[in-house]
Amino acid sequence: MTSISTLFNCAVDDVTLERVRDLVEQSEPEGLTLEYKLQPTPNIAVSVAAMANTYGGIIIVGVRDKRTIERLVGISQEQITAIASSIHDTLEPPWEPELIPVAMSDQENRYVLVIRIDHTVAPRPILIKGVAPIRLQGRNGVADRSRLRELFTENPVPTQVESDWLPQINIRETRQDGTVAYDFVMRTGIVLPLGDAAKWRPFSEQHVTALLNALQDPLLEILPTTWYQQFLPEWKPFEREGFNRSRNVKAVSRFGDPVSSLPLVEVAIEVKAPQIYGVTSGTLEFTLDIIGRIRECQASGHIDQDGGKPWRLQIAHLSILLDGLIALMTKKDVAASLANLAGIDPVRVGQPRRFDFRTGVPVNELLVFDGLTTIADSGPSHGTSGLLADPSFDLKDPPDRRHQVERWLNQIALDAGLLGMQEALAQIAAHERSQANRQSGSHP
Repeated sequence: MTSISTLFNCAVDDVTLERVRDLVEQSEPEGLTLEYKLQPTPNIAVSVAAMANTYGGIIIVGVRDKRTIERLVGISQEQITAIASSIHDTLEPPWEPELIPVAMSDQENRYVLVIRIDHTVAPRPILIKGVAPIRLQGRNGVADRSRLRELFTENPVPTQVESDWLPQINIRETRQDGTVAYDFVMRTGIVLPLGDAAKWRPFSEQHVTALLNALQDPLLEILPTTWYQQFLPEWKPFEREGFNRSRNVKAVSRFGDPVSSLPLVEVAIEVKAPQIYGVTSGTLEFTLDIIGRIRECQASGHIDQDGGKPWRLQIAHLSILLDGLIALMTKKDVAASLANLAGIDPVRVGQPRRFDFRTGVPVNELLVFDGLTTIADSGPSHGTSGLLADPSFDLKDPPDRRHQVERWLNQIALDAGLLGMQEALAQIAAHERSQANRQSGSHP
């Protein structure tokens, strides 16, 4: 599925007619970051300036704005040249966004023009005849004095796509024998700019509660179904614990062993707006962790698995956990809650672009091999940090998210000196398709 985000972030060669048509056919309405134009008009330059002064976005020229059988009609090469000249001659200072002509396959010398406006590289504020256009919902407006002052004095902050931020996983817990007291930790997160009002105010309890509720409801979908059958976990909702202050929130939800009350799996979140000696931060940091502690419960004698052998994590279950973690981060109500805490428009809440995976024992001792083989003398690995997402993937879209998860799993395996992950994932996918076909009564 093509979204505004995927079309904006993909490579130029991947801006194809099929992708443009896919976006247009979804009837995505014009908004803060998307506009359609049938023909070249002077307003295109105004929209470029407005998006550059706001959140960036995409303008697609050669598209009917009303629902018809074929909305893509294209424009000529001469019209594209005229648009480029108009933008260059109109904007103050002169600046050109990315112009990508996409050839119409069924019409010679006709193109759909995709204009990508990256507000992080634009020389803001961009003026037209002495005023600074800004983007409103589905239309353009003009910056007032306060907004104009912000544009002139703003300090650049990292955007979600550019940021590779995540705090280092640092869980200092050991058992009596000195071994690490967790099986694995999976972490993702996001950094957001703070709106002016949010730079000074404490976190609203109402907004924090809304975030916890938005995260809580889908938690049951994160764990593999067979874990409920094997462990019969007891579920406890998010509760605040640890270092909580006016601009720092920590909370944990636990799936525990009903007999011992030991946590099998924890889902932990932290939200903070760092502040040092009265100096306000310009960013809000949010992390989401899944922490597995099943071996700890096994060692306590409350779980008997595999005849007393140490519990191992199946590749299929690791895939489910990672997919669920990213799906949770991309839910609309989670983004809306984070936007409220940061005091910004939800359109500025991007998708998680980094993932960290750490293990208490070496990866090759934790995973069920399922066809994996070890590279001789590769050395032990306790996971991988800094796994980056392909920005052209829309992680809200299940197929795109699955492709990303498979890439990350393959990287984890290779960094641990393990071969065969791609084939193992292909076999898991084939097994899932076979099960789906049986359940639907169809044949492969």
